[in-house]
Amino acid sequence: MSAHALASTGSKNLCDLLIIELQKKIPRLECARSKSWCGLYEPGRNRFAFISHRKRQQKIEVWCAGDIDDLTASTSINVIPREKIRPGWEERYPARFSIENESDIEAASDLLYRVSYASS
Repeated sequence: MSAHALASTGSKNLCDLLIIELQKKIPRLECARSKSWCGLYEPGRNRFAFISHRKRQQKIEVWCAGDIDDLTASTSINVIPREKIRPGWEERYPARFSIENESDIEAASDLLYRVSYASS
């Protein structure tokens, strides 16, 4: 895991493309960059996803909010639920998925908008 600024070019690019695609659906979308994550939210709402980057790979991992059944119902994104969910952060962000190709951006954006953003 790495901050956006320290990530590989491919990892940064995937993060940026996901944000651009989400901004088509959420015009006021903001990205809060921290030491380890990019947190996605709309002002006045909770963060609905956190993106972790890779230093050497073209890959991002997205931890997302929302109902497990709704998140895993997607057919094109391989959503991985947590094995054990404890109250707090793990309960709020119960699943994750990875993006390694630009071709997955649109489906990931749709899933995040439909399930995670809706739950924020």
